[in-house]
Amino acid sequence: MPVFVGIDLAWTAHREDVPYESGICVLESKDNADIRCSRLEAVKVHITDIATWLGELTNESSPVVVAIDAPLIVTPTRNAEKNLNKEFSKYNAGAYTTSIKWIEGNNINAGPLLGKILEKSGFNLDPSAILQGTLDDPTAIEVYPHPIHVRLFSLKERIAYKKGNKAKKRQGLLRYQGLLHQYIKQHAYTILENPKVLDALTPDTLSEYLPGTSKKGPSLKHYEDMLDSLTCALAAWQIRTLHSAWKMHGDVKNGYIVAPRERPALS
Repeated sequence: MPVFVGIDLAWTAHREDVPYESGICVLESKDNADIRCSRLEAVKVHITDIATWLGELTNESSPVVVAIDAPLIVTPTRNAEKNLNKEFSKYNAGAYTTSIKWIEGNNINAGPLLGKILEKSGFNLDPSAILQGTLDDPTAIEVYPHPIHVRLFSLKERIAYKKGNKAKKRQGLLRYQGLLHQYIKQHAYTILENPKVLDALTPDTLSEYLPGTSKKGPSLKHYEDMLDSLTCALAAWQIRTLHSAWKMHGDVKNGYIVAPRERPALS
């Protein structure tokens, strides 16, 4: 059974004492009419544990496609963000440039380290095959939620849920919930059978009493991570099933981001 994994990776998840959560979502699909969620959570987890778990998945299922919101390949000449921004800056959905100096200077290199571990364990980090309609299994791909939202939800501007005060973030997350719930209900309603998905998409979950960011217990950031991992898992599913609607910004040698070239026409 095909498995599609979405990971919103904490950029500090390479440290022994992991202070922030990574969002993890797993979708399993018999066919496009029957795709279900078997895991959705935000947890503190080290990248070596993520890699081990993904390796176990490849032994149990085929194919396995993993979409990760984190830079997996970074060189001094990475131009992924520059290329992506040419298309998505007009939606305020561009990405900040990722550089080795910035990553290493801030000790937030979980993404590149995870990419190297996955590659050594047999994962293909090159999206070329899957974007051409073939698949070298298992495959791990770098994605970025904002451009995905713009295309999937037909937005004129990105959803503002990552910056600002707590009230502004909560307002953005409520909009995010609504758009994601509507999209899933229309295109993959069986995902909603998982109670954790329903909880993550229920407005009451985002209580005004939740802290914006917290290392202890639920917070707005906790649910943001889960929603982003769900977006990434949907991307993994669609990149395989609707490959012609997605493209690579940048290149495999220096780093890339895969994003929709148009709204995938599921129906």
